[in-house]
Amino acid sequence: GCRWGVMSQYRPADKDIPQYFLPMLDDQDRNVKYHAAIHAAIGQFRIEQGRPPTVLDVGVGTGMLSAICLEAGCKHVTGIDTNEAMCHLAQKHLRPLGRPLRGSTGPRFEILHCANRKAPEELEGRKFDMMVSEILGTLTTSESMFKFLSKYAADHLTRHGEEGKVYVVPRVTKQHFSVYAFPREVLGTLGVVLDATLEGTITGTFGRYIPTNDGGLGLNLHLYPRERVGAQRTFHVEDYSLWPFGQDDHHHERKETLLTKPDGPEEHLVLGLLEWDVELWTGVHMSNTMDAYEAMPHRNALARASAWGFFVVRLPQHCGPFFSPAAPSQHTIRISKQDARNISKPKMTIDTTECAAAQRHPAP
Repeated sequence: GCRWGVMSQYRPADKDIPQYFLPMLDDQDRNVKYHAAIHAAIGQFRIEQGRPPTVLDVGVGTGMLSAICLEAGCKHVTGIDTNEAMCHLAQKHLRPLGRPLRGSTGPRFEILHCANRKAPEELEGRKFDMMVSEILGTLTTSESMFKFLSKYAADHLTRHGEEGKVYVVPRVTKQHFSVYAFPREVLGTLGVVLDATLEGTITGTFGRYIPTNDGGLGLNLHLYPRERVGAQRTFHVEDYSLWPFGQDDHHHERKETLLTKPDGPEEHLVLGLLEWDVELWTGVHMSNTMDAYEAMPHRNALARASAWGFFVVRLPQHCGPFFSPAAPSQHTIRISKQDARNISKPKMTIDTTECAAAQRHPAP
């Protein structure tokens, strides 16, 4: 059997430094992309509005995004977080950076703790020109970004013009589903163990997503030869460029044919992966996909795989120790509509197996 804890909803860490934080900070591609996006966003605001912006940093963490805002010339940045340890780290990080701009007095930053996961009282009645956030994860919805950004934008983000223009980093997120086939000859014993672990995540008609990061399998899948089977499916998009923020679900509730067998005679282990792409600001893109990992420097790819990685789902196998001769040759997938204000994991049905939650601590 599979002895795993089930995760269906995201709960922010209230204390200590989460396991994924150090490798995430070592993700230079992430850091450089956010640096470029925030500089571009603040620069555009200053051109269009004629003044430096005030910024709200949702999920401030160690204060990296707030530091970039200060460096880019914002008037003031307020960082908020549910994790008190992170608030102390951000305060320490930003102290030497937050000197007043010419003609103003007082520090240019403040860090507020969201005690009991509630909005700080100090925010009541206040408005901000811009909002930045890095509460992405293994999924774009892993940390309920749509829920939290919508909540704070509704009360605290200034809208510009009749169209409701807002300044938010990131601007657009896209969640994808892809099928990859890994040659069993290359995987060797790993393929057998991984197959057993995946088989153990299915109970009756219910299956589970498995994280590949250090909180789950700890497996760097991008290092293994593979081929994509069929097209990448984009099934959930979030748009933060206008208010109110929008969600768009593609493929939802529509049963489609799912290809799981690559061309050629070789035996493969076939996996479904949840990948994503994000437009942080116009022209600044960041990807959590197998192709993106392959294009990164080795150290960067290992850092991202350790912190974020992918969710893997078991697909029908055409060979291997758990292949059923009675399995159908044609398979179907149906991805349900996802309201990211309430649901952090997508629900998809592959043939008759429904996946809607994730598990950690693998045990074949």
